[in-house]
Amino acid sequence: MYLRNYSSVLILYLPLKGGNYLNRPDFKKGLIVLVFCILIIGYILSNIGHENKLEGYSVAINFFGIFATFGGAYVGAKIAGDNARKLYEKQKKEQDDNTYKKIDLIVNVKLIKVYDHAAKFQKSIEENYEYDKDNDTLIDIKDAITGYVEPIIELLEDREVHNGSNKMKEKLLEMYNECNRLINYILMVDIEQSGLHTDDNFMFLTKEENDKRISLAHTYKSVKFAEYVFVKEVLDEKLDNILNSITKENVLINNLDIKNGAERKFTIDL
Repeated sequence: MYLRNYSSVLILYLPLKGGNYLNRPDFKKGLIVLVFCILIIGYILSNIGHENKLEGYSVAINFFGIFATFGGAYVGAKIAGDNARKLYEKQKKEQDDNTYKKIDLIVNVKLIKVYDHAAKFQKSIEENYEYDKDNDTLIDIKDAITGYVEPIIELLEDREVHNGSNKMKEKLLEMYNECNRLINYILMVDIEQSGLHTDDNFMFLTKEENDKRISLAHTYKSVKFAEYVFVKEVLDEKLDNILNSITKENVLINNLDIKNGAERKFTIDL
């Protein structure tokens, strides 16, 4: 009888050691400790009033069997819980990936509009500066900034986009803030002036940015073109940051011909 009980303790002991227990380095040590404890307790109990000396060992085995039973139940429940958690995490990741892909598509479509606008803005600057300075067909600089920010505002107002990655939302907000900063700056400077006043930066530009616009004014020999190029370079950098926040495999902009300045007759709206 006690051999049968001992076998049950041993069987219940195995789940406590986890999967592949025979390959675990601590299995033999644990088994030796278990047998040693049973022998010690069994010996003590067999010398406390038991006529049958083997009965003490049987009691010790049953005692350990109780703990092994509860231990096995605990381990079984823990394994089941861990498996359920891993399955949930896998499903949550797949769900998040699908959501991000959908939002990446929405952002891609809006960025096509912004990149189209940026190309027209660039063409306007080049044509007026290089070919016909007297024919002022430049896009109004306030309209130029508006062309960058309006699709961004549409994205920020789309509640579905709020489920996108934190990095994307951060870059969208950076573009929004930058457009507000630059429009306030442009409203406070006279881009038609013949000379460049270095204190025109007020509170809206950093020292590095002010130094850059001064350098551009010297390069273009025109305050107006310097301000246009400065604004475009700042906003183009923020636009590229948004594009870089999209998962690489979901970027669609590079598959479109948007660099030749031609007007796109067919548009995509989501």
